[in-house]
Amino acid sequence: ITNRMPEFGRFLMEFDVRYKKNAVVVGKEVADDLFGSANPINKEISIGRSRFRVAGVMEEQGGNTFGGPNFDRQVFVPITTFVKSFGGRRFSDVDIAVKAPQIGSLDDLEYEVIGEMRKIRKLRPAEDDNFSINKLDSLLGAFNSIVGAVVGIGLLVTSIALFVGGIGVMNIMFVSVTERTREIGIRKAIGAKQRSILMQFLFESAAICMLGGLIGVLISAGIAAALSGAGIMQAKLSPGIMIASIVISVLVGVFAGLVPAFKGARLDPIDALRYE
Repeated sequence: ITNRMPEFGRFLMEFDVRYKKNAVVVGKEVADDLFGSANPINKEISIGRSRFRVAGVMEEQGGNTFGGPNFDRQVFVPITTFVKSFGGRRFSDVDIAVKAPQIGSLDDLEYEVIGEMRKIRKLRPAEDDNFSINKLDSLLGAFNSIVGAVVGIGLLVTSIALFVGGIGVMNIMFVSVTERTREIGIRKAIGAKQRSILMQFLFESAAICMLGGLIGVLISAGIAAALSGAGIMQAKLSPGIMIASIVISVLVGVFAGLVPAFKGARLDPIDALRYE
């Protein structure tokens, strides 16, 4: 349902429920607190007055960004074992999670769940539902709106940063062309072509931006590692994003260096040699 899988061992199985096995699957923080770096699989822990054998350890999730439960501090036991060990067959608060095959089928699934719940609770057609169903489509819509706004703001800020950075690189390259005017004149006087001078300045501009992109990727990777290490959230940089960042940086460098490079390539060698 939640797309969470054990990092070590296994999750609870049907025979654990059927035979009321004292098996438990623990969160990552629980395993670290109880066993440290040792292998917790098949080790015993106490929950209340009952002993349970660790069957698996869930993969690390990190803290819940929206203030929900910390999944890394949860433990899972078979429902039948819970009733046997802690007593009581009636529960005042039971949540059942159901996963739709796709978002578009939420309404159909809701009607199906209502029918099954009424059947389980033996409700007559005239009787009202004595249960409630909470759909996450409204929450999902709000979440998507927030994500869309964050992505939009991020793209706007990134675009402004790239534009300002490109202007800065362009100014640097203009200064470089001006300071190397005599060098350009000498190169042209001994036979250098406009194309070679153009490519030289474009390469320098792209190299400057690529270096900036690499530094940005390293800083981002460090921040992501710090957030994950502190348990604030699971943040990772995919190789695709890192490669795309560097490629975009290089493209910005090429476009920012076009005008200065053309200016340097089109300098008249006689005027360039006279430049002081």
